[in-house]
Order: sequence, then structure tokens, then C-alpha cells
Amino acid sequence: MNPLAFVTEAGKIAGIGGLALGVFLLLFRKIRLPQGSRRHLTLFMWLVWSICALGILAFVVGHYLQDPDTPDIPEYRNNISITYPDDGKFVEFLESNLGRTVKIASYIEMSLSNELSYEIENSFGIESFREDPSIVIPIDGLDSGFYLQFDFIRPPHASYGGTGIVQFSIDGYFSITRTYHSGPSMIYHLTQVPVSIGG
Repeated sequence: MNPLAFVTEAGKIAGIGGLALGVFLLLFRKIRLPQGSRRHLTLFMWLVWSICALGILAFVVGHYLQDPDTPDIPEYRNNISITYPDDGKFVEFLESNLGRTVKIASYIEMSLSNELSYEIENSFGIESFREDPSIVIPIDGLDSGFYLQFDFIRPPHASYGGTGIVQFSIDGYFSITRTYHSGPSMIYHLTQVPVSIGG
């Protein structure tokens, strides 16, 4: 919670409420009422204003306590293509979020259907990744110089279909770092965060 923002918001509401109450009291004094009824009406109006003030206070406190000033967590939902060129989509996402925690709800795509996909698969091995998903795998083909290395809490689930379809489901929060290597090449390290954050 930002204390300055809280005070500012509360001040705005209090100012509006104070003006409205002042106008009401000025008009109330000029209204002719039967003897004895003015006091009961005054008590009733103070009760109404007290309930209103409590409601406003509860709203302001709830808004700033339950919705703190934290940035939105970036989310990636496109498939992550490994055995086919990815056109730089996932690398661009990683680059723009280096050092941050992101949410990834997607599939790691390792389908096989042509010579290029088999050539890429031979560089690391789908079964090797299934047995040890922390191995380094290429992204955007073999000539891009970009690689991924996941650190999962639990190994991703693999699904197999017809015509060489192989996918690994991935759904969780990951911190992103990058290291440089000879070649030249870069490895993006995606470490899964053990607790859900941001809802």
C-alpha cells in the first residue's frame, strides 16, 4: 500500500463529504419543523452520515490493502516452437522481461514432420528432454544462437499425437535470466517459481 496515495484518496472523499454536510446543515437550519422533531431528525441524519463515512473508509482501505501497487505480471500463451523456427516471438518476450518473473501458460512444441524438424530434434533428443527437462534446447532453429534451459519444479507432461505431434504442457511462473557462451550463443534460463504470485 502506498501511504501517500491512501491519504490523498481519503482526503478527496473527506473533502466532498465535508462540503455536502456543510450544505445540508445550512439548509437544515432554515427549514421550519414541528417542535421536538428537529432533534430526532438531526440524530437520524448523523447516523446516516456515520454509516456513509464508515462505508467510504472501508472502501478506501480495502482498495489499497487488497490491491497493492504492484506491476502486472507479463504472460505468454503462444506455443513455444522448438523443432520449427519460432520467428523470434518467444525470444523477444524473454528479452523484454529479463530479470522479471513471468507467467507461461503454453506448450513446448517438438513436433516432427520434415527434415528440418528432425535435424533440430537430433541436436538434443525429445526423449532426453522428457527424461531430463533441464537440458539445453535450441529456440528459433540451430543457427539462431539462442537456447533455453528450464528449471521445473515438476517435469512437464508430454502428449503424443499422430503425424509426429509431440508437446509438453507448461503452466506456471518463471524467473528469467540470460548467460552468454561461445559460438556466440545465449542461453535463457527459466526457473520456475515455487509459489503462485499475482493470483
